[in-house]
Amino acid sequence: MSQSKRKLDRVLALMLSLMIAFSMIPINSAYAAPYTQSVLETDIESIDFLINQTAEFTVTSTANDDAGTMVKGSFIFSEPSAIEKLEYYETTPGYEGWYELSGEFGPATGFPVINGTSKFRVTFNKEGEYTVDIALKDVNNGNTVCSTQANVTVSRIESEITTDISSKDFVVYETTEFTVTTVANDDANKLVKGSFVFSDPSAIEKLEYYETTPGYEDWYELTGEFGPATGFPVINGTSKFRVTFNKAGNYTVDICLKQVSDGTELCSVKTDVNVAKTDIKDVTIDATSNIYDGSEFSLVDITGLKDGDIVTYKINGVDSTTCKATNAGNYEVTVTVDRGDNYNKYVKTVASKIELGNLELGEIKIQGLEGVYTGAAQEVVSVTGKGDYSLQYKLDGGEWSDTIPTVTDAGSYTVQVKATKTNYNDKDVD
Repeated sequence: MSQSKRKLDRVLALMLSLMIAFSMIPINSAYAAPYTQSVLETDIESIDFLINQTAEFTVTSTANDDAGTMVKGSFIFSEPSAIEKLEYYETTPGYEGWYELSGEFGPATGFPVINGTSKFRVTFNKEGEYTVDIALKDVNNGNTVCSTQANVTVSRIESEITTDISSKDFVVYETTEFTVTTVANDDANKLVKGSFVFSDPSAIEKLEYYETTPGYEDWYELTGEFGPATGFPVINGTSKFRVTFNKAGNYTVDICLKQVSDGTELCSVKTDVNVAKTDIKDVTIDATSNIYDGSEFSLVDITGLKDGDIVTYKINGVDSTTCKATNAGNYEVTVTVDRGDNYNKYVKTVASKIELGNLELGEIKIQGLEGVYTGAAQEVVSVTGKGDYSLQYKLDGGEWSDTIPTVTDAGSYTVQVKATKTNYNDKDVD
């Protein structure tokens, strides 16, 4: 037998074997559809959980090919001790309400997998990040039918502290009250001590708080930190304080509460404090009134000055190193008292006066002319005993003159004489 014939026989034998094999397959055999597992979903990751506050979430099941399978459900949290309470909402008529879970849920005989959404709620007692595994397990063999895992973040609402100190009108050396208010939130009842930290501690003359404990109601001085050594509980409340500053200026203050156990700062507030200068209240400045006598007079009377006060003057708008004058006249005097950085300058303007003096004429004698017509001009008066002043004359209602008037014609004449001198009132000479 040739080699090509033997090769053909082997091919025919292979084809015959395949035909026999296919002939053994049933003609009406059908293609089997693939299995679709049930699906479990939850919205727990989208919930903003806060410690000690109950929040709801949902779990949704899509049965697919597991429809009707009897299962029990379970929750497994990565830290079970963080769960204060876990509950589900029962919708069975007559039993509607919230029921607590211990991690597994459903009757001993199980419940059927269906398309549906169930409500749950949970309360956490610790902040942190956790995972939760939610599963439905076959009651017959314990196999997981479907499951889902989610991440859960639980936050804490920190305590808050506020103060109205920045709204107060502080004045140096004056005691002023303010308040500090706390909202405990999730730090309620933690034991703390409080503290005040001023940007310039030397500016504080005295800091006090008001004790409200029955039998101890009063103001007590603080040294910056307050509260007993064992601490006091954080509560919702408002406390009264008062402070006296010894320096004017702008400051900041940090007020905080720290845990006694480990010094952790629970809450704090930082704010600005403005302390204004005070007024000078014990200085009085009064005008003076004097009569010229040739001596130097003080134009103001000042009382209440203290060592270190710097006093400056303006007299009729001109700076002056003193506040004295000799000449008669009216004086507008502005006095400024500077007591340093903690005081507003005290400025007062007064109107003082040195009145004209009274002339003393001494032994002057005025003798009228008693003469005979000569045709020549004659002085109408003669003067003897004149003092240190000037004389002016007026003839028959004419103008005043510094020289003695003269007459030529016979007749009677009226002559007025007055004495004048700077800083003195004019005075008639009889």
